[in-house]
Amino acid sequence: MYEDPLAEQPGQPSGAVTPVQQAPVAQPRQDNRFGRAFAVAGVTMVVLFAVLVALNGPPSDGGFGYAVGRLLVPAVVSAGLAGALAKYTREPWPWWKFIVVVPPLMLIVMVITAR
Repeated sequence: MYEDPLAEQPGQPSGAVTPVQQAPVAQPRQDNRFGRAFAVAGVTMVVLFAVLVALNGPPSDGGFGYAVGRLLVPAVVSAGLAGALAKYTREPWPWWKFIVVVPPLMLIVMVITAR
């Protein structure tokens, strides 16, 4: 026969919490610091590419690949640096810290790697 697990059991005081009624144990949050850093770097890369297209017009086939390549490497390097910096701090970073840190890092890497 079916027994209701929430029904009061004999021998238990009225209102006692059974194991079935206990709240579930919270799982630790997943670490998404690198994901946030790469998301901000990707958005920054798209914005910079849109600015380049707006200022210079649409690129040729070779110019498109060159522009994406010149933006992709600084985006990956700056996202990696920001993600590592966020990983080794005590508290998790909110989005605004990534938005403040990643674009300047990306511009610094672009200046360092300029020919």
